[in-house]
Amino acid sequence: MQFSSQARWVWQPDSKFKEAGRRLFFRKNFDLYRVPDKVALRITADSRYMLYVNGKFVSYGSERSDYKGSWPCDTVDIAPFLQCGRNVLAARVIHLAPDVFCQPAAHYGGLLFEAPEIGIYSDSDVKVYEPAGFLRESFKMSCQYADQEHADLKNIPAKWQETDFDDSAWPTADYLRTSETEPYGRIVDRESPMPDFALISPQETLRTVWLGADVTGEEPITLYCKENPSWQQPDEAGNVSAVMYDFGRTRLGTILMEYENASGQETVDLLYTEAKLASGEPFLRTPADAGMVATASRIKLASGCGSHELDMPAGLRFLVAVIRGKSQVRTKFYLRNIAYPWQFTGKFHSSEPLLNDLYEMSLNTQLACASDTYTDCPWREQVQWWGDARIQAINTFALTTDVTLLRRGIRMLGETESSFGLTHAFAPATRWNTMIPDFSLCWVLTIYDDYFQTGETISFTRQYQRAAQVLNYFLDLRDDSGAFQKDSRYWNFYDWGFDHTKEPFPILGNMILLHTLEKVEILEKASGITADFDHTAAGKLRWYLRRYFQSGAGRKALAEPRSAAYAILDDLLEKKDIDFALDTISREIAVSENPTGASPYFIYYLFEALKKYGRAAEVINCIRKRWGFWHDLGLTTTPESWATEEKYGKTSLCHAWSAHIPAHFRDILLGVTQTAPGWKEIRFAPVYAGVNAVSGLIPTPWGNISVEIDHAAGKKNISLPQGITMVD
Repeated sequence: MQFSSQARWVWQPDSKFKEAGRRLFFRKNFDLYRVPDKVALRITADSRYMLYVNGKFVSYGSERSDYKGSWPCDTVDIAPFLQCGRNVLAARVIHLAPDVFCQPAAHYGGLLFEAPEIGIYSDSDVKVYEPAGFLRESFKMSCQYADQEHADLKNIPAKWQETDFDDSAWPTADYLRTSETEPYGRIVDRESPMPDFALISPQETLRTVWLGADVTGEEPITLYCKENPSWQQPDEAGNVSAVMYDFGRTRLGTILMEYENASGQETVDLLYTEAKLASGEPFLRTPADAGMVATASRIKLASGCGSHELDMPAGLRFLVAVIRGKSQVRTKFYLRNIAYPWQFTGKFHSSEPLLNDLYEMSLNTQLACASDTYTDCPWREQVQWWGDARIQAINTFALTTDVTLLRRGIRMLGETESSFGLTHAFAPATRWNTMIPDFSLCWVLTIYDDYFQTGETISFTRQYQRAAQVLNYFLDLRDDSGAFQKDSRYWNFYDWGFDHTKEPFPILGNMILLHTLEKVEILEKASGITADFDHTAAGKLRWYLRRYFQSGAGRKALAEPRSAAYAILDDLLEKKDIDFALDTISREIAVSENPTGASPYFIYYLFEALKKYGRAAEVINCIRKRWGFWHDLGLTTTPESWATEEKYGKTSLCHAWSAHIPAHFRDILLGVTQTAPGWKEIRFAPVYAGVNAVSGLIPTPWGNISVEIDHAAGKKNISLPQGITMVD
């Protein structure tokens, strides 16, 4: 639906032509003689908006997009916030910099809205103001993310969202563009549902006071680490105080601060972290030590009482509020949760408490790593890396039948372009250096994953031509053997720590390519569509790889667990070599002290290989040890790498690619394996694995499968919804 001609993009260009990082306030005053039962407001902004009606927070948006000829807008019902008489619609907009990974920015920012039912439009009557209290060039929260917000509340109008605020001195918008214009093109409805924006209160855990600097020009975390405060029982000697708050698990959201009794001389540094030490103290590294990560912000208080909400979401479990300037100020903090509103119907419970806790850790991770897209982590970048997203989607299948984010991501990645046919490694993306060839294969495989989960070929029918472009990139690199050779233009990821540069050719990459080619052939048969690539390629590559693994070089390659796993998954090995490869994988996952091999991401594929040949109990034992180690550290989400305390602050402690436990518990302990697209057939073969009793629900397009198992009593009950057949 197009916007009305009365609605325009409104903005106020910077006099020095510097648009990145600007924060503008907008107000639209109007009168109502009656309040309708429902008022649909359509609103969007470049890059982010916070919407208020009569001083009340309404919504945060809009969805991320990449300027491919369309731009998403939100529709919210503002009737509950309206009143008879005077009303005001207020919005705060931040225009991001082009180098922000999660949302590249256009040259100019803008706000666009309309509610035709009550005659409200973004037009020349909109008041606009740029407060002087925001520092335009501060420190970046990470090299991939936005700048820290540094706000001086003495130079930011208080209660500017309120109905009775006097905006007579504010100018009206003087830069108006038609709604359907470049770089936005068509305005389209939001694809993902709105979050609920619940305010979450933390629990105070520690409080301390120390003598420190009143000078606040330094980056907040660097300053804190330089002072190296000792978190002991506070006394009255210090001029700097700090409180640590715990939100229970890592979450993504904006921080809202309320304060009273301020003298106007206080500065509040807000430091965000996922980790604490065994002593209970927060763990914070300087940006140089943390890999260019400085998740913090700074607020200078005005006198008296007030509030301020930050506008860029942060990922954190612990909030450290450092107050500089001795005073009696009192503060409260909340996190406005910004997370995808999953409706998880998948359930798991066992007689082993540790496994129940690990399942919950995975759910917590999924909740924090999804908003309007799948994201790798909330901590440093909030980016839709597609290799991560594939594992996250597979895990989501064990929890819900909702494929909204999967299909949205498939579309967004498909719209990215490169000179050689690859997709970008994440979307949205405008950076030239974000191509990872194996992530392009991951993207094609997620089209198959969508089909296998739902039984629908809709993603393939929309993307088959783009998928063929990805395949042809690899097929153009083949030599006479049928295998593709190295391409020095790009970095193939495969897995952290996997040194594929020593290979005579990309063994693992060719096995992933074979896997992808054969899945595309299945999609073609299911959809009746033939994609434009060499359909003899899979047969030639399979023949070559089978012969390769019969050679001495191939057997040596099977000593590498990642290559061994994919050789098993692709059915490339003879019986004697299968056992050798399985033993390679078993040795890899048996390492419990300082594992350095397959990451928590790629170990998913190692687990799949073991499950395929009846060694699933080893998977559960590995989960007990490695994920159990994180549990013993007190973590409530799953980290990016095999984290120890030495890695805190250098790696994400809440990472989607590590949260694949529900998928394995479904297949192994509950014993339900999907054997046909759309869940038309399943196999039921629970594995004991030392767990006496398990129960759970497994979501499918036909309804939930219910399982209840008591190994000691010999009870294995399964209830299938109509439409699903159980096979041997």
